[in-house]
Amino acid sequence: MARLGPVKRSDFIKRLRKEWGFEGPLQPPERTGAKHPEFMRKDGLTLSLPNAHKKKDIGVELLKRLLSQANISRKEWLGEEEDGGDHDDDQADLIDRNIVDLNEEQHRVERDAHDESAPGSRRRR
Repeated sequence: MARLGPVKRSDFIKRLRKEWGFEGPLQPPERTGAKHPEFMRKDGLTLSLPNAHKKKDIGVELLKRLLSQANISRKEWLGEEEDGGDHDDDQADLIDRNIVDLNEEQHRVERDAHDESAPGSRRRR
């Protein structure tokens, strides 16, 4: 079973376009004030792209989150055969997606806790 590794942002974008039919990168209108300046689209799905940080690669954890959001399995990304008989790979995919979901939930909880503890965040009675 092959493992996910870091990928260049430009390679990630090229593969999304070529292999999965995504459009982009697109930029939101300036009036929206969006946090992510670029995104890609396919069939009503919008995928926010990470900022290009000094040509650093997209790390494995971020890649897992992006693939999950794009509905692309680890097997598809790695180009592995979908033979239907490899239960271990199916479990690895499920575990990867669950870890991504848990990490996203943890970030939401931490962000909410931080927002509640910020000065001026409590309502006056």
